Order: sequence, then structure tokens, then C-alpha cells
Amino acid sequence: MHIVETQAIAALAAKGCAGYVAHAFVGSQLVPGVIPNDIDVLVLVDLPSDVWECPEGFEPSCELYGDLGLEWHSYRRGDVNLILCHDAEFYANWVKSAKICAGLGLTDRRARVLLHALIRDKRDIDTALVRAIGV
Repeated sequence: MHIVETQAIAALAAKGCAGYVAHAFVGSQLVPGVIPNDIDVLVLVDLPSDVWECPEGFEPSCELYGDLGLEWHSYRRGDVNLILCHDAEFYANWVKSAKICAGLGLTDRRARVLLHALIRDKRDIDTALVRAIGV
């Protein structure tokens, strides 16, 4: 399926989520010159409550963001991966990180992981470097 078609399907699915506030595309496919590990279209969906509802036609794929205490849930249908969260700051920082990666054309995956760890996850530089080196 063409990326534009997949993004359109993803946007419609995002808007169908209970309590939908906003969505943004945040995957590595946004960075010019990057061939993603997969062909997923990652869609980050900001929700106003902590009600997790699996969108119709999607299957759960990941549940907790781990040690930061920031929860997000991921639901998959084909090439579309909806990431649902209800922390407005986390959402804004993820979008900001994705835009910076795309704007700078960061093709090195470790650089993108480092940038996300610093901005999205608000990690200190040493922890962020360890995370980036580990990918």
C-alpha cells in the first residue's frame, strides 16, 4: 500500500478513537532518506482521559512505556501502528522530536534515538547516550 494511502487510513482510525484530541505522524518514515526497519505508519494520538479502548479492527501490540512512568498503548492493523497516550506534554515532546529528526534529516537511527531520549523522554545526557548506543 502506498504511504499516502496508509497515512489516510491511519488518520481516519486515529480520529475514530474515543476521546480523540489530536494526532501526528511520528515514525522514521518522515525522515528523508531513511528506510524504516518496517513500513509502519506511526500515529501518535492524544487522548484526554486514561480510558484505553482498542480501536475497531486493531490488535494490541505494546502497553507500557516502561521506566519513565509515561503510559502509552499501541494498536496495530497492517502497516498502521496507532500509539495512544493521554499525557499532553509527552505527546507534544514526541511530536517535537519527530519534527526535529525530519527537519535535520537524521538518517542515523542512533541519532534519532538520542534526540527522542533527550526531548521526548526528558532523560539526562548520559542515560540518553547509553540508550542510543544500545540500538
